Amino acid sequence: MNEATLKLIQLIHQSPIRGVFAVTGGGASTIASLLAVHGASRTVLEAIVPYAEDALTQFLGTRPEPFCSSTCAAMIARRAWERATHLTNERPVVGVGCTASLATDRPKKGDHRAFIGIHTDDGARTVSIRFVKDARKRAEEESFVEALILNELAEIAKIPQRLNVPLLSWEKVEREVVASPTGWSSLLIGAQPWLCQEPDGRLRSDGVLPAALLPGSFHPLHAGHRQLAEIAERRLKRPVAFELSITNVDKPGLEAEPLRMRMHQFVELAPLWMSRAPTFVEKAKLFPGVLFVVGADTAIRIVDAKYYGDNVSKRDEAMGFLSQQGCRFLVAGRQDPKTGQFIAGGAITIPEVARDLFEFLREDEFRIDLSSTKLRNPNAG
Repeated sequence: MNEATLKLIQLIHQSPIRGVFAVTGGGASTIASLLAVHGASRTVLEAIVPYAEDALTQFLGTRPEPFCSSTCAAMIARRAWERATHLTNERPVVGVGCTASLATDRPKKGDHRAFIGIHTDDGARTVSIRFVKDARKRAEEESFVEALILNELAEIAKIPQRLNVPLLSWEKVEREVVASPTGWSSLLIGAQPWLCQEPDGRLRSDGVLPAALLPGSFHPLHAGHRQLAEIAERRLKRPVAFELSITNVDKPGLEAEPLRMRMHQFVELAPLWMSRAPTFVEKAKLFPGVLFVVGADTAIRIVDAKYYGDNVSKRDEAMGFLSQQGCRFLVAGRQDPKTGQFIAGGAITIPEVARDLFEFLREDEFRIDLSSTKLRNPNAG
């Protein structure tokens, strides 16, 4: 370890930042260097090297595609930050993620590259570099990545010193920084159960709960969502807001920039309630007495025992809980994006235990054959 690196790490250890470090092989020397300098326990809460693809998939809770990308680095950093927030109540905390494809003892078809993700209470950033192929040895590329990570930590800790990262010819270090609005961090770590964005863009975490919610991923928000909300308002004679869960049962959680883009769609339109509740049982805990406006495909999943581990008793228990919470569902027909078949709300078989929870819009009241999947990918299905 050279003198400049040693001095910078000492300053990092003297700063208040603490974090979890997760690297997929490339960048692992950063962990070794941090641990080799006295005072590491003040900075490193945990270090992990999910090297194998299955190990990284297990760490993230989902399989990233592609593995070596800025998106994957951001996902690793966010997961590391979430882990850090559970390991300490002290602030500031940071999650550091790195995924890289560096020089090896065998030829590589693709570029040599590295992607670093940094996640803090205040936002997220990614740093990326594509190396001139075969211009450096593995150890040199590794040292370069280590210097980039340490420089980012220095910036977060407001340390003026930086390590030199000499670039070759067309090489360029690219950075993308996304700040988090006030309130995001508490929602992301689960300290705040929900957050509401008002139509004027203001965020609040208290006040009156909604009477009716139209849940969705809103990727993107489209005319079908807006018109369904309007028709539901007329039927229910109460305002209908929108609800977005930042976590999902079978998808990765939303990162800062995608979440920001989805939030922006609702400015000057309607309130958007954000939560970490991917299931309706969890939503009912947060929003007792609410009426959920859903599509027929969602209604099918709500009452299908398959989604309760093929356990009818668990399904019935969930229906009973929803009833106790005073929650109900207004169901609209929907076109299946895969088959193109229209699923009418009234055609769904509802078990006896749940029949009082559901009411349906007729096809002549609402039918718009739009889906977010089709809008994102016109060739899908």
